[in-house]
Amino acid sequence: MKFISKLAYLTEKWGLLYFLSHMGPYRLGVFFAFFHRKSFLRQIKNNKNKNILCSERSVFKRDLEILKNSKEFNFISYNSFVYGHFVAFFIPKWMRTQILFSKYLENQTNIKVKEDIQSFAEGFIDYIQKNIRIDAVLFSGIDYYQDHGLHLALKDRNIPFISIYYENYTIPYAQKLATSTYKDYNLKFLGDAIGTFSQNSSNVFIEAEVLPADKIFITGAPRLDTWKDLAQSTTTRTKIVLFSFPGFDYIAGFNFIYILHTFAFLSRVYGSKREFV
Repeated sequence: MKFISKLAYLTEKWGLLYFLSHMGPYRLGVFFAFFHRKSFLRQIKNNKNKNILCSERSVFKRDLEILKNSKEFNFISYNSFVYGHFVAFFIPKWMRTQILFSKYLENQTNIKVKEDIQSFAEGFIDYIQKNIRIDAVLFSGIDYYQDHGLHLALKDRNIPFISIYYENYTIPYAQKLATSTYKDYNLKFLGDAIGTFSQNSSNVFIEAEVLPADKIFITGAPRLDTWKDLAQSTTTRTKIVLFSFPGFDYIAGFNFIYILHTFAFLSRVYGSKREFV
């Protein structure tokens, strides 16, 4: 995986992706899958298990680590950040927008973009299936332009795919904003089901009619599964801790800066009562 990440960086820095793109989207998808072949094979623990191909994002890595402990499934991951580097060649910069991307594709003037990203995804999927059976695919979002071509390809090939949506709407305003955004843009998830971390998040997708209600489930966050059997502590809690979550492939890095700014403000206001770490 480190090699393919470096390859993506070099293709962007040296313009090699422009050269590689002349292979055509399908062949480029095969080329991308070829460099993942050994990584995928290493992730298969039991040949009798069903194979779940997973889109790995920086904020979903811990969840995947927990899922990979399963004795029933082989969770086989690829880096969606790197995948996005390759597929982005076929997408104009102005179109690379979360949520809005699917709306852009509805315009017939963008049909070539839609065909190219689907063809790239088909090359990726087809080459993998020559080596490994894919029983289903797991995403961690529903509205990323990087994933859309895969959604189309999987739908055409009748391979089931779902999303465990990692954003959790715990604030009423955020829940209302997300609902109105999805509803206004009439976003529809092409997959078979959505798993959420809470009822609030489920309500967003139900109210916005992103998917029928009977296909939306509260799964909770896989990363918390290791905590469920821990005994509750009776220790008095006096510290409020801020964890930094963005990795090198988290492209909304300013998000943490805003959170840190708010955290610093709260520490000045309430610092005498609680220790902010």
